[in-house]
Amino acid sequence: MEPGRWLLGTLHTCEIVDAIPNDAVVHWEADGKTYCIRPTIADMDESVWTGDAESNLCHFAGTSAAVWKIGGTFVKAKAWQKGMQLESDTIKFVNSIYSIPTPEVIHCWVDD
Repeated sequence: MEPGRWLLGTLHTCEIVDAIPNDAVVHWEADGKTYCIRPTIADMDESVWTGDAESNLCHFAGTSAAVWKIGGTFVKAKAWQKGMQLESDTIKFVNSIYSIPTPEVIHCWVDD
């Protein structure tokens, strides 16, 4: 969207912040900065967005998935449809029965 602010679908943004806002869903420290994911503000003016979807892009799988690296954390967007199991649920299941390295899921949501 702009330097230090990324739109994650229509429901969340990731931002570099000085203080963790009350509505932060999750936050982490990286590169001496604090990053947080929070609900998207409903009245954001799309005409002022200056960002580039390819900035920080690590992997692009056509229209079904993409991965960005923001603040030392990988952010993955994946296509989903009703009845399809969430990848985060699969990772949690694997972690519950095996001790193999898997990514840590810090937040997951479905953006209709």
